[in-house]
Amino acid sequence: MELIAIGNGTASRETDKLASELIRTLREEGVEAPQKVTVSEAGASVYSASALAAAELPDYDVTVRGAVSIARRLQDPLAELVKIDPQSIGVGQYQHDVPPAALRRALNDTVEDCVNAVGVNLNSASVQLLAHVAGVGTATAERIVAYRTEHGPFANRQQLLNVPRLGERRPSARRQDSSASVVARSRWMPPRCTRKPTRSRAALLPTRRHATAPTGLPVPWVPRTVATRSPG
Repeated sequence: MELIAIGNGTASRETDKLASELIRTLREEGVEAPQKVTVSEAGASVYSASALAAAELPDYDVTVRGAVSIARRLQDPLAELVKIDPQSIGVGQYQHDVPPAALRRALNDTVEDCVNAVGVNLNSASVQLLAHVAGVGTATAERIVAYRTEHGPFANRQQLLNVPRLGERRPSARRQDSSASVVARSRWMPPRCTRKPTRSRAALLPTRRHATAPTGLPVPWVPRTVATRSPG
């Protein structure tokens, strides 16, 4: 044992005094003594009574789960704090005066910014920590952890492409068929006219007798905007 994590909550001074006496006794006996560190235990009680703590530590009671959470905060604070609702950590005296939806959105954005600024260890990050990485949701994080559990630690980031539904996106056959049909429809050009001009329209067309082509073409001349031949 190298470190002793002491929560700064109830009876923290008494616990610190007990740890100091233990360290002093070990040093007098010539044994290498650990160091004591005071850790914030904000939200530890909320985590210890949560379903997540029961799933991670099913064989321990609530008090031991809280102690484990405090010790983990000393090892990797960010990985442990993301398991707790930010509102339970205590973010100010007037947090309850802010609309709950706006507060939750702002706190979640702050947690996500912190996680992406610090980064994560792919071989030790939990599902809750990976879920806050930009572009990775809870479902993808669960698949990453499942792949890591089955195949061992990742040697490089390229192996992430082997995680199911995380590699290169490949369109399905149905999507390819629909894309081909869209391309085929885009290449099809409708004819200029699908029927012959009506009698009233034909009366307005220039005739052989008085038609004059604007470009000096020989008569008879028919405007290109009207087709007299049905599409073949």
